[in-house]
Amino acid sequence: MKKLLERRQNGKSLKELSITAGDVIKIETANVDELPKCHLLDEPSGTPTFKFEKVLHKWWNMYSRKTESQEELMTAEDIFKLFQEHLSRNTLKEQEALEIVTNFGTNQRLNYAQFIMYFIERTRTNLTEMWRMLNLHGYRNDLRYKEEMDFILPVETLARQILSNDTVYDMLFSMLDNLVLKPVHTDLYKFLCALPTSPRILESISGKDFNPAVLLKVGSSYKLSYLTTVIMHNLTHSVDQLFLFAERGGIECICNKLESFGFDRNGNIYDVEDKNMLASLLKILITYSMLSLSTDEISFTLADEKLNSMELWEFVNKLDKQMKQPSEDSIKNALQFVERVTIDFNRINILVNAMLRSLIIHYKHNYSKEVTVEVSRLCTLMSRFNAPDIETLLMGLLAESLNLRRACMNLIFMQGRLHKEKVLQLLERLLSMLPEEEVKYGITQYIELTCRMLLEHSTSETKD
Repeated sequence: MKKLLERRQNGKSLKELSITAGDVIKIETANVDELPKCHLLDEPSGTPTFKFEKVLHKWWNMYSRKTESQEELMTAEDIFKLFQEHLSRNTLKEQEALEIVTNFGTNQRLNYAQFIMYFIERTRTNLTEMWRMLNLHGYRNDLRYKEEMDFILPVETLARQILSNDTVYDMLFSMLDNLVLKPVHTDLYKFLCALPTSPRILESISGKDFNPAVLLKVGSSYKLSYLTTVIMHNLTHSVDQLFLFAERGGIECICNKLESFGFDRNGNIYDVEDKNMLASLLKILITYSMLSLSTDEISFTLADEKLNSMELWEFVNKLDKQMKQPSEDSIKNALQFVERVTIDFNRINILVNAMLRSLIIHYKHNYSKEVTVEVSRLCTLMSRFNAPDIETLLMGLLAESLNLRRACMNLIFMQGRLHKEKVLQLLERLLSMLPEEEVKYGITQYIELTCRMLLEHSTSETKD
């Protein structure tokens, strides 16, 4: 779906604009007609304005040539080149160029004064054509060249940089800890995230003395959210840092932190301020797991997709393209990874199934999207190592959230595709769930999946 960004949206982040990975951004130059045209000639003198003469002087320097007497002049050939080289829609015949140097020059040559005089006359007699020439040559209606900037603002003078100091960060974190200010905590956190990453925090998590156990000790939800987001960005861009984090018990700490939320035990899964933190923790797990499961080409690829936003037909096409044997290099890399660091995938599998079940039962539309995406991706990765809980996935087909319904539908289908012996069993279970009365959500996904599984079963039997 195409979406035009308006001027009032300038200054917003990619997240605020709902732009995500995979989205195509098309940038076009603003229409010069939106700017009022400035004056080209001074009144009443009729001489070029400072801006206009600056343009003409630039053209003169580009296309004039030195004669044997070292005098700067322009010939008919030079005039022709000026009009033709950059102005494909404003052509000038060679005969017309010759008439220009004949009428305005001396001995069929133009000096600078004569060159200026020609453009004064051209502007007086045909202002519209003059502006067309300027615009085609890359000049806006205010006579600023599109590819030039009058000045470059020093980075250190920007407000974001001025406010990027420890005093400001400490003050913001202190305010986020103050319960009296809770009504404005969300806005304060947005402001904090709009600033450059705190150099002190970035240095602390990148240093050799960093202990991941600090994640378990941070009391403030917002501070923990900020810390995990910084860690996530740092780790997902550096394999060495990710290995170091894991070797220090980071993955274990993440699992402990996620389990502390008590998934599947109560309806209050997490507070609204926790969503970024949970999403970041899950992203670290996904990145780490993808490295260790690099032999699994299917799960690796699909975990990189937005599984929960994919229609079934799109998902099937992705599967068909990825059903292939892993390369020798990917197997070798995976073995080297396993030798270096071990990971309890069984624990992660149990955890992610509990999270998925909790989201299905206690879904909160206003802030569950980010976590839903990451849980779905992690389920995809775990699906080849440990099959997801089918009963949970079947329950998710009728969940309130469309994202969850699609994720569950696609995961069920993948299980049937990857494990042919389960197709009939899955199909029988789907048919037993046939709603006897109108359901509020998910009937479309249920019917689509059932039909697809029937087709898959019939195709499998034909091949056998």
